[in-house]
Amino acid sequence: MHKPSPCAAPAIDLFSLIENEARAVAAAFGVKTANEIAAALVDRLHHQVHGDRIYVAKRSRSRRQEVYAAMLREFDGANLSEVAARHGYSRAQAYRILVKK
Repeated sequence: MHKPSPCAAPAIDLFSLIENEARAVAAAFGVKTANEIAAALVDRLHHQVHGDRIYVAKRSRSRRQEVYAAMLREFDGANLSEVAARHGYSRAQAYRILVKK
């Protein structure tokens, strides 16, 4: 039997998270039936993914591109560690990002 790593992050009930966020967004826009909208969204998501594993990236593609551009602007050739830490990457990850750009 596979035991989860003691260092593994706690499991997130993704659908509960999405439902709560949908409810909050609907309420923020003054939608009167926020609960129904949230429930319908979760039902549709369950239908779409029905048991598949879902990968949720740390950042959206557009946000990632913004961060990469900032890293390029900030990098002066000698401050890789600082740039990496500022943006939440390891030195190796930051190097790969900067080399691709």
